[in-house]
Amino acid sequence: MKRLITAAALGIIFVMLPGCGIKNIGNPGESHRPSLSAAVSLTPGAVLTTMGVTITPPVNTTAVVSASPTATPTAQTVTTGVTDTLAPTFTPSPSPTATKKPTPTPTVTPTATPTEERTPHPTPVVTPGPLFNELVNPQGATVETRFAVPEGFERVPVADGSFAQWLRNLRLKEDGLQLHYIDRYGNPDGVVPQDIYSAPQAHAAILEMQMLSWHEQCADTIIHLWSEYLYSQQRYDEISFTFSDGFVCDFIHYTQGYRYSGGKWVYNADNWTGTGRNVFELYLKHVFIQANTWSMYQFDLDAVDINDMQIGDMFIIPRSSQGGHVVLICDMIKNPDTGEVRFMTLQGSLPAVEAHIMMNAQEAEFSPWQSIKDGVFTSATYWSCPVENLRRFK
Repeated sequence: MKRLITAAALGIIFVMLPGCGIKNIGNPGESHRPSLSAAVSLTPGAVLTTMGVTITPPVNTTAVVSASPTATPTAQTVTTGVTDTLAPTFTPSPSPTATKKPTPTPTVTPTATPTEERTPHPTPVVTPGPLFNELVNPQGATVETRFAVPEGFERVPVADGSFAQWLRNLRLKEDGLQLHYIDRYGNPDGVVPQDIYSAPQAHAAILEMQMLSWHEQCADTIIHLWSEYLYSQQRYDEISFTFSDGFVCDFIHYTQGYRYSGGKWVYNADNWTGTGRNVFELYLKHVFIQANTWSMYQFDLDAVDINDMQIGDMFIIPRSSQGGHVVLICDMIKNPDTGEVRFMTLQGSLPAVEAHIMMNAQEAEFSPWQSIKDGVFTSATYWSCPVENLRRFK
């Protein structure tokens, strides 16, 4: 009888071993096969040997041997002698991150340029002579009222309603402001560095003129000024410029709904029409992209003898492999006793910057009034142009 019981016990163990799993109770999240009622609990450190198989559970671990020949896997809750209460869910605290300082809100001032960028006067490439500050009236709001004339000189007379008079009355920004780049909307952006072509330290004043886009560079600044003058006079049929491909782009076509495309006019009934400011500025922005110093020099300007120089004339070198540039004469003075003539210039530049009045690079004591030396005009940025290149709009 004992033999029969022993054999039966060994048979049960033999049947259990092929499908058994040893589960570590310390890892309740691991999936396992559910056991039937038969289970063998081993004391930690004990050894069970049967049918040549040795099972040694780890210390402090209870091994469960289960047989599941036909059971369908189902979820099983494993208890370890504690009350049947769900453990609270652990939510890890987020890793601390650096807190950024809030960006201070800039102080809005009436002018486009921050107050802290003002200086008594810009430090120019050529240090102004002792008369410079005497010639500058910081309260003057126009070219004529900001800059006085040197002793012995008089401003040349100009006709009422002329381009010369209009330029002389151009409004200027507050004295002492630094020069800025233009953003894509034509507004002052970053301050121009002191080591590039625009030479911000060589400007005497900045025009109070809304630039239209970052395409507005040296030639475009002159085109803008000439167009604004004609527009203010309602001389719309005279606003016309020739593109580099020879296409004549006049403002009247824009007022009628035509637009330049592929070298010809294209009409669209949905286009803005009329002489409103929106159509005018759209026209100019397109001209800025297509025109340059070369197209101006070739098609839109007439040569001028230096002895017939007037306010509104310009010194221009057309674009070439060496680059091109143009500056405009915005005021003139004359000494009636000696006949000496001096003038003031303004420019835009590349990359696009605010239009500005320039210093005198060669005669600091007369700055910003300039003159011709040995048949050459030299700007405050030391750009030179022979007098043979003096030009005027047709």
